[in-house]
Amino acid sequence: MRKSSDALFNLLTQSFELIEGVHNELVTDNLKTVMYKPRKERTNGRINRRFK
Repeated sequence: MRKSSDALFNLLTQSFELIEGVHNELVTDNLKTVMYKPRKERTNGRINRRFK
């Protein structure tokens, strides 16, 4: 998991640097790197602590 989360953080950092800023909210799908428990129709899921 560490490599994939490092890769995601790297990608996000490069993206934010390219657009010269960050958004208030980032919407993702149920990436395992982001979600500890996936969102489902009736639940919000749980976000991975490291991603918060």
